[in-house]
Amino acid sequence: MPRSSARSAPSTATSPPLLAGDRSEPSCLYFLEDFEMRNFIQSGDVMTVTVNADTVSGDVVATGKLVGVAAISANAGEEAEVALTGVFDVPKATGSAWSQGAPVYWDGAAATATASGNDLMGHAFVEAASAATIGRVRLAR
Repeated sequence: MPRSSARSAPSTATSPPLLAGDRSEPSCLYFLEDFEMRNFIQSGDVMTVTVNADTVSGDVVATGKLVGVAAISANAGEEAEVALTGVFDVPKATGSAWSQGAPVYWDGAAATATASGNDLMGHAFVEAASAATIGRVRLAR
């Protein structure tokens, strides 16, 4: 239910049928912000973290078990916003081929298909050849 403190009676009027592409009726798509959840904080697409090393916008940043991509540049010890959702081109370990949709892990320096000892980063958005040095990843949710 969209945010509203007043409730109105249901409409008894009938609406004309919608034509393809007609945008006159409200969409069924709601955002969490549209609801009255008292404990909702944010969508979680971006998180502020203190980076351990100098970071440039677009660098992969791991904090705990979360792996994201820096939205801004920051010096070591400073806070930076990190995207936790989306599709990004990231450094890829050579010798690791990916098929589309395969899990991708972060080894601290590059994305890899090797799970052991690494944190889940997301899934391959497109396939990547073993010799490739860049891979396209949809970050895990």
